[in-house]
Amino acid sequence: MAEYRLPPRQKMINLVYVVLIAMLAINISADTLDTYTLLGDTSKDRIGIMKEYNMRLQEQVLDVNPDYAAAVCSIDSSVNSVIAFTDAVKEEIAKAADKKKYTDSDHLKAKENLDAVPDVMLSAIRPQGNRLKEKIDSLKGLFLSFGLSDATEKAIGKFLELEASGKHISWANETFRSMPAIGGIAYINSIQEAVLLSEAEILRDFSSAKTQMETETQRPDSIPADSRYVLINRGQKVINIDGTLDVPVVFASPMAESILYAGYDNQIEVTCVGIDMKDIIFSVSGGKGRLDDGRYYIRPDKKAEEVYLGMTAGKGGSRKNIGEQKFVVRELPLPSPEILSEKDGRIFRYAGNVPLPAAGLKEFSRIEARISEPVDISYRIISFETILIKSAGGQVLSASSDSERFSREQKELLSGAVPGDKIYITSIIAQAPSSESTVQLPPVNAPVY
Repeated sequence: MAEYRLPPRQKMINLVYVVLIAMLAINISADTLDTYTLLGDTSKDRIGIMKEYNMRLQEQVLDVNPDYAAAVCSIDSSVNSVIAFTDAVKEEIAKAADKKKYTDSDHLKAKENLDAVPDVMLSAIRPQGNRLKEKIDSLKGLFLSFGLSDATEKAIGKFLELEASGKHISWANETFRSMPAIGGIAYINSIQEAVLLSEAEILRDFSSAKTQMETETQRPDSIPADSRYVLINRGQKVINIDGTLDVPVVFASPMAESILYAGYDNQIEVTCVGIDMKDIIFSVSGGKGRLDDGRYYIRPDKKAEEVYLGMTAGKGGSRKNIGEQKFVVRELPLPSPEILSEKDGRIFRYAGNVPLPAAGLKEFSRIEARISEPVDISYRIISFETILIKSAGGQVLSASSDSERFSREQKELLSGAVPGDKIYITSIIAQAPSSESTVQLPPVNAPVY
């Protein structure tokens, strides 16, 4: 039996139908985008109102109960930090979606873009979705540490709940894997709103007569009548009426996000009340600590998952435990390499993917890699390779450098690039400060026009 073959015209018609069906499958309706836009705009309005409302609540708390001044300051600082981080994430999404047309997240143009949110929130290098969850969980832990009423604790627990509905998928993956750009920005607005609502609940709790009454009820009978509670280091401590403390009070916290990073000297902020820092005896389990010019640093051991910092002080010829802190250890995120160009005394940074003019390649100077969040450190570039793929004929040329700067051979290679060629900066080997180990960084793609 002869084999039947479709005529070319019919094949083309079938292909068009397949393409149309695929486009319909991934298309986001205008109604959906309009809904996301409306949700985002209304959230922005409420966020502005909540910020002003919370400022008035802070003033009310300080008028009614000045003892909560330290707690209000701590809450305000933590909330502002989370709001600043989420604002920055919104701008990252808008940049990834709009590319060269980017202005700001309030004027998003590529609302339907389906790549921007997953690229930013689920990135293999800087997964902002995971960092967002860590920050919200940390903020919730701080909020719930203030001894609030049951109703307030329940409300905050619900407002700041970021958990996946499935057991085999992370919250970030479940939330951000298929969101359009406008949806991601609207969702982050809703998280900001939840943070401010939680802050308002706490401040109302602080200013209520019930909270003050509960505080008096919880005061132990052993505390003399001439003593009173004050807030020191995020907790209630007893201070005598003459301003003296019965025992020293010490609180230690990392400078970056309440966690320690492996392979790095983490600066620990130590707050001392009633004792000089030089009189504290520090002991570290799971790492090494050092006191340097009034600052304390901890470097976790290579395989440590947790680090314990113990603090003791001598008093009356005997040692007394005055505090212990537990820290979680995390790996530092890989830095994103950038190409630096120098022209007329000015430095320009290029992170890749955006087409470059062939004439500008001669200004390539060196490679730099740094992390600005959660800690600010620069990596030393040990070596890297430059690969040029010619558009005509597909010829592949390469040259290497044994430092952070482009070698003479690499400069010559770049000078031969023409529009349509592709350049890759690969095999980037870098070393973190105060570390002997090296890491290989992701490549930089530089298309030429």
